[in-house]
Amino acid sequence: MRPVTKDDRSDLPSRPLLERDVPLAALGRVLDSARKGRGGTVFVREEAGIGKSSLLRTFAQKCGPVLLLWGVCDAFATAQVLGPLFDMADAFDEHLRNLLSKRAAANVLFTALLAMVRRARASVVMVVEDAP
Repeated sequence: MRPVTKDDRSDLPSRPLLERDVPLAALGRVLDSARKGRGGTVFVREEAGIGKSSLLRTFAQKCGPVLLLWGVCDAFATAQVLGPLFDMADAFDEHLRNLLSKRAAANVLFTALLAMVRRARASVVMVVEDAP
């Protein structure tokens, strides 16, 4: 899946999500906290096929002005290292894209990613989906 930014959410679903008000509210509270300068991490964990991706896509539609970064882990036996970052690369700054293209060490990449997030003018929502 390609990265999705605040101005490009055309590939997100438009059908309503049923019985997900509680988890959507919880995600909204974490985003509100992040907008106040207190970032957070949320792990969405359930059995396969229960609707985790749909929940996150619905949240992405409703979260307002954010930089939304979305990446998916490969389902291959030997997955591409840091594959989700490559999915998000179009939304990265030039410095981070260059590091990624040069296959820089993970600690260098994540330091640059954190710096980019800190400089972002909007809140950043980053989704890394497990392999489908």
